[in-house]
Amino acid sequence: MPGALASAAAAARRNRAPLLILVLCLAATATLYAAVDRAVRVEERARLGEVSARAADALHDRLEAYVATIRAARGLFRGGREPTTADLADFARAIEVERHEPGVRALGYAKLVRGPERAAHEAQVRSAGLPEYRIQPGGDREAYAPVVSIAFLDGKGQGGTGFDMLSEGARRAAFERSRDDGQVAASETLQLEQEEGARQQPGFLLCAPLFAREGGDLALRRAGIRGWIFASFQVADLVSLTLPARSLALIALEIEDGASAGPTIFRSSSMVGVATGSPESRVSLDVAGRTWTLRFIATPALLAGSRRWLPRAALLAGILFTVLLVRLAQGEASAAAEARRSALRARLLADASALLSSLEERSALKRLTALAAGSLADGCLVELLDPRGLVRFASGADPAAAAGAASLVQVPLRARDEVLGELTLVRTGSSRGFDAAERELALELARLTAMSVDTARLYRRAHEAVRLRDDFLSVASHELKTPLTSLLLQVEGLRMARERGNVPEPIARKAEVIRRNVERLARLVDSLLDLSRIGSGRLDLDLEPVDLAELAREVAARFEPELVRAGCTLSTVLEPGLVGRWDRLRVDQIVTNLLSNAVKYGAGHPIALELAVGGESAILTVRDGGIGIAADAHGRIFERFERAVSERHYGGFGLGLWIVRRLVESLGGTIRVESAPGQGATFFVELPLAGPSAQAEA
Repeated sequence: MPGALASAAAAARRNRAPLLILVLCLAATATLYAAVDRAVRVEERARLGEVSARAADALHDRLEAYVATIRAARGLFRGGREPTTADLADFARAIEVERHEPGVRALGYAKLVRGPERAAHEAQVRSAGLPEYRIQPGGDREAYAPVVSIAFLDGKGQGGTGFDMLSEGARRAAFERSRDDGQVAASETLQLEQEEGARQQPGFLLCAPLFAREGGDLALRRAGIRGWIFASFQVADLVSLTLPARSLALIALEIEDGASAGPTIFRSSSMVGVATGSPESRVSLDVAGRTWTLRFIATPALLAGSRRWLPRAALLAGILFTVLLVRLAQGEASAAAEARRSALRARLLADASALLSSLEERSALKRLTALAAGSLADGCLVELLDPRGLVRFASGADPAAAAGAASLVQVPLRARDEVLGELTLVRTGSSRGFDAAERELALELARLTAMSVDTARLYRRAHEAVRLRDDFLSVASHELKTPLTSLLLQVEGLRMARERGNVPEPIARKAEVIRRNVERLARLVDSLLDLSRIGSGRLDLDLEPVDLAELAREVAARFEPELVRAGCTLSTVLEPGLVGRWDRLRVDQIVTNLLSNAVKYGAGHPIALELAVGGESAILTVRDGGIGIAADAHGRIFERFERAVSERHYGGFGLGLWIVRRLVESLGGTIRVESAPGQGATFFVELPLAGPSAQAEA
């Protein structure tokens, strides 16, 4: 097997694409699973964050309302009178605490009593209607803050008077902080009794100081304190009255007293059903100078709408896609060798087509046999039938001498139902035989070879026919010039005799018609002669200094009779002194053809001939007001045998502008047209004053 095809087959056998695809797809599947799982969890956390933020805001607003209630009570009793239980109850009713701030368990007043004043204070309170009143717990202390008035707003509490708020650390810390700051202060978590005999519930106090005189520094505030307005709250009531049941069904709530790792003061019942690993969030809440930490955990109810199935679905889809892709890759791998061989065959045909595109038949066939012998077979032979005998082109092993040929393919070269020869491919030694695809390739190669040989032979025949045509045109043109010249001389003699009055008028008119037709025939012969010269590359240039303005005036003078017959006027603007290195006869022919076209297609309209300098070139402009030319024909009219109008209305071969273009280009210049239907046409010819370059002359 030739080296290129063998390498392709070996590369296919070594194909590791399925394994690589398996590894990459599994990696991509794992990445996809992680990304989808992360996205689902982000979505769950976002949903939890939304619900928990609303809950935290509601608790914060409720606590702020409680603080506002304490501030309002403090403002009411700031005047100096000690509030009684009835006063406190009236205040609560007045601001509709149970309606606007439900959850206030009790509202009370604790009076500051110095140590020496204890006995007098107790006696005063007993005489006021509380015979069993005494400060509890007992013992001598520097100061006391016994509860002297308390209104239980929840209807469940009782007693409580006489209890010293400064006797217990949490209460004392809150009372002293509110005194020193002059603001509402919250206590640490306390164990409050719901009612007599009931178990204690976590709660807290909010307290605000009452001063004998407002203002002053810390020392004055401590000296002027006379008591505290306070309210007690249960945490469970705060949560249940603030958060609706549907919110607590979506989130499990745990409240810690402190910024972190504080004691748990509330745990919702929904905490029991929370699964391990459920999304959670923490929110810090400021409570009148203390910090609570709210821990929210998503419940199964909140996660019910979550797309936890999506990562598993992505994983399953990735695995299925991997299996499918690996199966496809395995199928593709088995066909990879054939695909590479097909690509090499296509490249062989493309290279063969490029070689056979040459009209040099012998060199192309030599390179073709070398190409086929190097890529498709061990040897290649092309035999052509030729009138001069059999022509052979061979490369590699010669089929005629290869006795040990393993396989041989012979294909006739046919073109247009004619057998041109034969293509032979051979494999020798241990090489394998030609398969069906390679035999098909041999047929295609033979078809391309036959087409190339046939095209080259047709080209040679066509080239010979063109040469014979050009020779005929050249001879015919020269032969026609002789009688035409004689006719023109005879007609010119009649014209001169007419001027002397020696020829009758009818004969003179007929002689004029003959003259015009002879001149037209002469121009057509000249066009055919130019066609022959230009087509055969025999257009010679006789370069010399030419005064373009003088030449243009001469041509314009020759056109005076024709202008009169066509009803046209000719205006000229000729810049003098325009001398260039040109062929005078060819420049004359250019101007003549352009003016002739202007007269033919602009009959009855004025014509303008202008000459100007443009840089290093002379610019000749011929403008008419005739029928005009459509835009799509601007380029076509300069081609051979082309015209922009019907031949029935305007005669000619369609060679004039083509000859003008070739003459202009031979002189190193350019020509273009500007025109529109019904608006006349303007032709611009630009000729370099220095004459044509060496390349243009060639």
